[in-house]
This record gives sequence, C-alpha cells and structure tokens, in this order.
Amino acid sequence: ISPASGWGRRAIALKETALRENKETIRGRPTQRRRPAPKQPQLSRRSIARIAKLVRTLS
Repeated sequence: ISPASGWGRRAIALKETALRENKETIRGRPTQRRRPAPKQPQLSRRSIARIAKLVRTLS
C-alpha cells in the first residue's frame, strides 16, 4: 500500500498516536486509559457536588 492512499495515511496516524501514548506512559502518567471502567461508577462526594453545581447553573 502506498503512503499516498488513505489506508497508509491512517496507519501512519495510528502509529504516531500509539507512539505519543507510549511516550506519555513512560513519562510517568498513570496508565488508567487501558484499564476498563467499572460497570457502576462510584461517585465521590466531590463529583456529586460538581454535578449538582452544573445542574444548578443549567436550570
């Protein structure tokens, strides 16, 4: 496949994003992106307060 084609460009873009992600994880970022989220997310008091504030501003 020639790099001029759409697939080649897409593959290059994918490779670049993968490299960027690897660099981020190596740099010391937590690798929570790979971990699947729990089915029922436990809301902390802080997040509940933030949501309540959002609702109040929107209504």
